[in-house]
Amino acid sequence: MKELSNRAYLLAIKRNNNDYLPLEWHLLDIYSGENLLTLEGIDSFTKKITRLDLINAILRANIVDKEEQYQGFAIIYHEKGKYRELKDGPIFKEDTNILSINAIIGYIITNIDNKQNLSEIYNICNLNIEDKKLEEIKYIIRNIDYFKIQGEKVTYAALSVLNDLSYAIKRSIIIKLSRKIIEKCLNNNENPILIKRDYSKSEDKVA
Repeated sequence: MKELSNRAYLLAIKRNNNDYLPLEWHLLDIYSGENLLTLEGIDSFTKKITRLDLINAILRANIVDKEEQYQGFAIIYHEKGKYRELKDGPIFKEDTNILSINAIIGYIITNIDNKQNLSEIYNICNLNIEDKKLEEIKYIIRNIDYFKIQGEKVTYAALSVLNDLSYAIKRSIIIKLSRKIIEKCLNNNENPILIKRDYSKSEDKVA
């Protein structure tokens, strides 16, 4: 699989399946200089606005016919002669279901004895990509019991390697883990906000 971070991405209007209209962002009055050929730049742009904000800006710029029907927005990239859609689409201001790295680590530590949860988390991280940091994360999750006996602070530090992943890989994992964690919390009548404890300040336990 091609390294995700080496791709050029585009924010686009999705007219139908496999039918996309790349946005001419320089025509939008809400565009403020972000590099919209990168995932990081696209996220920086869309996280500050709502979908409705973008729709209204597109209409003001006369980029589309307001009478035409569209499915929504997508992030696309060019591969093997055609546009392909990134499964994890754009993140807008109203998308509050994306957890921080610290929240995700907190959830893993809180549920460190739940082997089914750990297996699901590992499977999400088990992308078909050659990446040393990704392999390190997978190793840590597979061997989480070793870090557990060293204490919460050591476990937190080990899992913090998530921060060192390339933006594209980290983004994909965070989105998928956030959805899985929030789904489980809601099913168990738990508040996902409560998992945001700062484990970086935990005391080490004596092994």
